Amino acid sequence: MKIGESIPGSISQALQVSDYVLVLLSKNSIKSAWVEQEWYTKYWDEITERKVKILPILIEDCNIPELLKTKKYADFREDYNRGLRELLLAFD
Repeated sequence: MKIGESIPGSISQALQVSDYVLVLLSKNSIKSAWVEQEWYTKYWDEITERKVKILPILIEDCNIPELLKTKKYADFREDYNRGLRELLLAFD
């Protein structure tokens, strides 16, 4: 992205062409309107296409958003390598 280009426009364009959105779940990220807007957008694609698009990654204890509570998450809190293996299995 170059100086002067639209950040929201670039994010929107990237979301349109991405296969997945990795949602890092932390105390700060669940409070972020930007993070929420980004995964909400891909969540709608997940529903309409009936394909997994959102991959939650738990990096610290936090209140998981309601729409993500039913999803299995990769747990990076105690064992990074185990969390990474869990995440990579989503791409098989």
